[in-house]
Formats: sequence, C-alpha cells, structure tokens
Amino acid sequence: MENKCSVCECRIRAKNTKRKFGSSVCQKCVRLITKLAARVSDNEMKLEDVPLKYQYYVKIVSKEGL
Repeated sequence: MENKCSVCECRIRAKNTKRKFGSSVCQKCVRLITKLAARVSDNEMKLEDVPLKYQYYVKIVSKEGL
C-alpha cells in the first residue's frame, strides 16, 4: 500500500513517524503549512485567507506553537 500526502496526494516513500504529521503529509506541504502558520500567528495573514486544503493543518500548527 502506498502512502499519499493528505494535501497534494503525491506519493510518500519514507515512513517517518517522528516528523510533524507523521507520514500523512509530504515534506513540501509541511514546509508550506509551517510558513502559512507563521504568517497567521504574526497577523500578516488571516486564517480565512489560507487555502482551504491547508487550513486544518495550519490550525493544528498554530495551536501547538511554532
């Protein structure tokens, strides 16, 4: 069974549960989610302005803190 990114649906080859979101989100999307969460927490961007497919994960990162 192939693991796919929950956001962009690309194939995830490595299973690393120590990463943020484990193996459910690819590294490219994790980087973007982290950037968006930082912008939201710095009030440079509203959560409503974040693309819908990233909002769930941005909320999680914002609650955990950067």
